Amino acid sequence: MARPIATTQISIFALIAGLFAVSVACADDVADLKSELERLKQENSQLRDLVATQADKTDKILQRLETIESAPPPPPAANVAAPPPMPMADSGFSLPKLDLKGFADVGYYAQERGGQTSNSFTTADIDFFINSEIADDVDFLFEADWHSKEPGNGINFTLQRASITYRLYDYFNINVGRVHTAIGYYNQNFHHGNYLMTTVIRPEIMRFERDAGGFLPVHGVGIEFFGNIPMDGFDLEYNLSVLNGRDEQITGVAHLRDRNNHKALNMLLNVKPHWLDGLEIGGVAYLDRIPPDQTDPLRSTTLSEEIFGGFVVLNRDNFEYLSEIFFINQEDQTSGMKYDTVGAYAQIGYGPFDKLTPYYRFDYVDLDQGNPYYTPNGNVGITSHSIGVRWDAYSWNAIKFEYSYGDLQDSDSEQQHAFRINSSFPF
Repeated sequence: MARPIATTQISIFALIAGLFAVSVACADDVADLKSELERLKQENSQLRDLVATQADKTDKILQRLETIESAPPPPPAANVAAPPPMPMADSGFSLPKLDLKGFADVGYYAQERGGQTSNSFTTADIDFFINSEIADDVDFLFEADWHSKEPGNGINFTLQRASITYRLYDYFNINVGRVHTAIGYYNQNFHHGNYLMTTVIRPEIMRFERDAGGFLPVHGVGIEFFGNIPMDGFDLEYNLSVLNGRDEQITGVAHLRDRNNHKALNMLLNVKPHWLDGLEIGGVAYLDRIPPDQTDPLRSTTLSEEIFGGFVVLNRDNFEYLSEIFFINQEDQTSGMKYDTVGAYAQIGYGPFDKLTPYYRFDYVDLDQGNPYYTPNGNVGITSHSIGVRWDAYSWNAIKFEYSYGDLQDSDSEQQHAFRINSSFPF
């Protein structure tokens, strides 16, 4: 059967319409491609112009460089100093590091002696310690302090220590300068900072020269040889010193020159047993000749001096026990008169309590009256008892309360009572 004519016409029309649509779509794609090509041509032209501009600038810079290089150098300016050379970054030069520390204390005291009473607030000492490591095995120490001075409410600035130490070996070292004489235990371990001590004041036998002269040569100028020798069952510490001798007056220290040609010799030995940690047992011998004092008729001749002493110390588990005794023998080289002085102390402290350390100390000094070296400065023998408590109120602040009672030897005022409050601290 034949297909209808209408159906055939519709099919032909649809085919023609499809071909027309495809032709239109292809024409649109061609137009887009032409537009993209025109845009790329324009960008390429702009890039060519930019490259040409940069090339022109580069040529001008090269021409200026050639002109500068070909020009003769300018003449040097007259009277113009050359700039200082820059420091060498790898020179390795640097000054030793300086370590500065200080101690200070303030307080109040009330005293009764022979019926006479006194009380006062006081600024006691302001101490400065300077340490410097000059080399790995070489140290420098400097200590000086401001302290109150009687009479007259004065303030003195005093050099206390200045020495250089060569630490060669554990068993052999050298210290040169002004030192705290190695005359016993206390003087080596408790220096001018009150904070370092358990008590408010030093033992009577250990007073400084400025405190009415004291009794022992606690400062000296010279050379020390010291070290520690490990032994079977104990360590042996030693200190051998050759020093300027005592000054002609008991309050002085021969820091500039010796008053005579006889040097003082001091030898200390200290045994530290291994079987009891904190125990120290030692002895000391000091030999000297004290020069005459031309301003004092009683001191017109030389005094020979021999000092022998010993100590027992135990520091262990919040427990402190210190004890020392000294025998001081002085002889007038002209008359042959001999003067003997004995000084001792024993101190005990125990601090298991929270920040509190109660303590007790016994002091004893017995000297021959008429001693031409001691008595002109008002030194007298004494037997005293001190009781107190140290309160470490803050990390670096100790507050101490202390009462002492003393019997004075051969004095019009036979007894003395003293109460002290002291606040000390490092800074």
